[in-house]
Amino acid sequence: MNGRDAGELVKEMVSCIWSDGFIETGRYQRLNSFFPYLYALNYGFPGQFELELEENGMEKKMTLEPVSSDRVDEFTDSLFVPGGARNRGLHLSLVNGQTAVLIIGSFAYYDDNKGFKRFIDSSFAVIHEKGIENLVIDLRGNDGGDPFCSSHLLRYLEREPAVYFREKYGQYASLNQPIPTAPIPFRGRQYYLIDGICFSTTGHFTSLLKYHGLGTFVGEESGATFTCNDASHDQVLEHTGYRVQSARRSFAAAAYGFPLNRGILPDHYVQ
Repeated sequence: MNGRDAGELVKEMVSCIWSDGFIETGRYQRLNSFFPYLYALNYGFPGQFELELEENGMEKKMTLEPVSSDRVDEFTDSLFVPGGARNRGLHLSLVNGQTAVLIIGSFAYYDDNKGFKRFIDSSFAVIHEKGIENLVIDLRGNDGGDPFCSSHLLRYLEREPAVYFREKYGQYASLNQPIPTAPIPFRGRQYYLIDGICFSTTGHFTSLLKYHGLGTFVGEESGATFTCNDASHDQVLEHTGYRVQSARRSFAAAAYGFPLNRGILPDHYVQ
């Protein structure tokens, strides 16, 4: 690209992206999302892009004109279906008479906690009514949110009441006690799709699923460990406009035996 090796560009841009521990999957996933901005940050705004490509063993050259950031966002949004499922989306679909796919695009329903819980309750009512035996929970792109949301979903998946947090953390103190199992819990086979964007609360949630051996993980290493730093203070610097976010507290899930520097590893790796 413009005379630079693609591998070198990726290496330079990835070095600008933060990571939890030594987890690399989150960096590359975020590079996918923010490539245009990271390219501009590092290399400016070229008038055109000269590409040298290899396709089906044949080398070819082509020139591309730049587009606006609005066009980039429009294209990115078009990739995520159904209904923007990777952007706070919630969706339940029945694949066949035995399998259901539950997409949880985010747990960040701080302002609509009740709405999230209604969706989960109604989804598992359908799953119970249809006698579903296999449940696929798609957590790809879910970078966390409210523990009250993720813990409510856990109620339907746990085999017995489980503790969510290791300690009593402020408003989440109740999650340091065993979480009652839902009236109609799911007792079939569970599968979880994960990737490097699975972060924060999703790290807590997946570590608990793994710790209690509730199902099978498919995908890439999650972008978060069993613990995260948050309760953050935001400050916008006066002269540069840069936003500085400083975490003030650590939150650890009641999952034990996991390393501090690695995410949840899949049972079946799919890139």
